[in-house]
Amino acid sequence: MNRPTMRMRSDPPWTLAEFHELLQEMPEGERWELMGGRIYKMMVGGTIGHGRIVGNVGFALSRQLRERGSPCSVFQEAARVEIEAAEASFFPDVVVTCQDVDPAARAVRNPVVLVEVLSRTTRDKDETVKLAVYRTIPSLRAYIMVEQGVPGIRAVLRAEGDRWDWVHLEVGGLTSVHVPEIDLTLTLAETYAGLLELVAPS
Repeated sequence: MNRPTMRMRSDPPWTLAEFHELLQEMPEGERWELMGGRIYKMMVGGTIGHGRIVGNVGFALSRQLRERGSPCSVFQEAARVEIEAAEASFFPDVVVTCQDVDPAARAVRNPVVLVEVLSRTTRDKDETVKLAVYRTIPSLRAYIMVEQGVPGIRAVLRAEGDRWDWVHLEVGGLTSVHVPEIDLTLTLAETYAGLLELVAPS
């Protein structure tokens, strides 16, 4: 997730409608997530490595879409994603959507790709709660989880029916993942550009 520390609020469970009302009372610039009926404040203080990876992924995906004249858009740490069926609201690190987004909108509701950069304090939720909820989004084609301290990417790609396929990227193994529905490819080299010590052979 885009913040390495989360502080949990009390008084659960909260509905998505109640969460919307609460957001109107929160100070400008604060970021909150709703999952499992609980509200979490996303704390400031991400690492330089985290920021570099988010920027690299956003740039790589945006470049490909622009080169093909795609109508899809990429957002970095700036787009809230809401899943009404799960009463959930998240701030993924990178969001790709192929629908027009109203600049005044508060959330993206039809993402096709979601990316989370894992950290010590968010890993469990990113790999479990968010994985389960994200897979319920009808428009989603890929959920990508990126390691920070070691070069590694795990992605779940929507296949036929309700099946999801796992793809693991690592040095010495697969080095790219492709999302065929929108013809996007993410590589280890692009993801860790500027962090070459992570991908350089020992």
